[in-house]
Amino acid sequence: MGTFLAVLIVGVLNNGMNLLGINTFAQRVALGLLLVGAVALSQWRQARAEKTRARAMARQG
Repeated sequence: MGTFLAVLIVGVLNNGMNLLGINTFAQRVALGLLLVGAVALSQWRQARAEKTRARAMARQG
């Protein structure tokens, strides 16, 4: 489900930028920033989940 949604977002973003006449370089930069942001968000969420799990294990003893 997540991959499908990601492909849909990238496709809509590319199509919209083409319709607006944004040059190719700016489109690539925007896509790169989107990908970097997605990876950063994923890593942050994973680290937060691991921290929560560690706290729960520490409480259990």
